[in-house]
Amino acid sequence: MDQVKQGRFTLVQALRGLAALWVVLFHVSEAGHISGLRSQLPSWADLFFTAGHLGVAIFFALSGFVITHSVAGASITARYLGRFALRRSIRLDPPYWASIIFVVGAGFLSAQLKGEAFQLPSFPQTLAHLFYLQTLLGFPQINWVYWTLTYEIQFYLVLVLLIMAAQRMRIAPPLMVLLPFVATMSFWLDLITPPTGLFVDLWHAFLAGVLAYWAKTSRLALYAFIGVCLLSLALSPDDFTILSISTAIVLHVAFRTGYIYRGLDWRWIQFLGTVSYSLYLIHNPIVGGVSFLSARWIGSDFVTLVLSVAASIAAAAVFWYLLER
Repeated sequence: MDQVKQGRFTLVQALRGLAALWVVLFHVSEAGHISGLRSQLPSWADLFFTAGHLGVAIFFALSGFVITHSVAGASITARYLGRFALRRSIRLDPPYWASIIFVVGAGFLSAQLKGEAFQLPSFPQTLAHLFYLQTLLGFPQINWVYWTLTYEIQFYLVLVLLIMAAQRMRIAPPLMVLLPFVATMSFWLDLITPPTGLFVDLWHAFLAGVLAYWAKTSRLALYAFIGVCLLSLALSPDDFTILSISTAIVLHVAFRTGYIYRGLDWRWIQFLGTVSYSLYLIHNPIVGGVSFLSARWIGSDFVTLVLSVAASIAAAAVFWYLLER
């Protein structure tokens, strides 16, 4: 997505693609489409499928790093904030809104083929989705993956607002962005219970990416980065935290060494990164449809897996070409 002054973040692009692919594999597995194949796998290989939802942890750390780069050196004003929100909207909204139509249409078609009842999302539910508010307002997700976007939008806006406040108050931004982390730690210690869907509970995953970027040029940010990593691992040592913190550390080291500009610069994996947003948005109904047809006509779990992944990537490429490009 984003370019850098010295070149492309090839490592970021590659990790984005791999994370999206991991989520696809998780949904192929979680829906029971390859249960026979999984039963024959060693436990470590089966874990590769069942842990695929952790691709989201990678996404959050990547987002913190990339968004921080995108506003680096900017003087954040109300006007800049408006332009920033508009740029994010143009980047995210059209594919997201189109995917809602696609997912609902696929659900209707699936119900017709299976002779099942189908219910359209309600108007309030749809409206909440259009503005990324469904998680906060308690509406069911039209597509499971959409919950992560509600967090991403909050992360972006909170980060830019905190940087703007830091600039106006002449406080170092690395210190200002730690304020929500205090609430995150309070949540871990059962001192507060934030509303469901509020960014606070997962702020550490995004924050680690933010500080990983700043820590290259700021000693204060480096100390904050180390502190956030250690406190997160100490107070919330779950798989999600471990992977997001690990991703942020990899990004920081790669940024310092320059590997971030050349890492995993293979054509196929860069392509996967390019279409990763579309892949993430639309793979669920494609996986379901392909698996249904494969089970009926072929009956091989391995073929189902290959066809599901291939069809998801192909559809994502078309989606990217028509809407993202």
